[in-house]
Amino acid sequence: MFAKHTEALRLIATNLNREKIEWALGGSAMLTAYDLCPQANDLDILVTAQDAERAHEIVKLLGTHSEKASKEPYCTVYFTHYRFASTTVDMLGLFGIHHEEGTYWLDWRPEKNDRIVRLSGDIDVPLASLEDWYTLYSLIPGKMERAEGIETYWKQSTGPDPDRLRKVLERQLPGFLRTRIHQLIEEAGNVEEMSAL
Repeated sequence: MFAKHTEALRLIATNLNREKIEWALGGSAMLTAYDLCPQANDLDILVTAQDAERAHEIVKLLGTHSEKASKEPYCTVYFTHYRFASTTVDMLGLFGIHHEEGTYWLDWRPEKNDRIVRLSGDIDVPLASLEDWYTLYSLIPGKMERAEGIETYWKQSTGPDPDRLRKVLERQLPGFLRTRIHQLIEEAGNVEEMSAL
């Protein structure tokens, strides 16, 4: 599933889990778990803002690292870049992205219904939500195709989680995305009504 990044992910997961750090895998690696991306380019690790510094102290011992300043349109508060052999890893806490109507902040936190995949050796890898990455991919320049892929996946499966999308609406969004998320919530509600009949 994670191909050449499996060993780096195993190392990160083992250490972060042992230290009870709240984290999740996002980006293209997360998409591979849903068969939405043929291969991961790198590993994007989301951490809570309160765990970001402690997570860095743990992960920096596993490979080389460099603190990175966010480049436009990004304004992520905690952003560190790591290298483990052939795998690059970005650790992100309080992910921010500027858009034409303001700034979208993803203050990621785990939720009880987050999906978890298990690597061999009983190593749990929590996945960030598709709803969060749908929003991010809709805002990141050149990544709308990935957001559209998530929408297609939702149409072929159980659909998005309306509660998670409602949380997204509490944040600053451009008008086009706010409208689309309202539509997705409405469509998800119609699917729930139809399945209850």
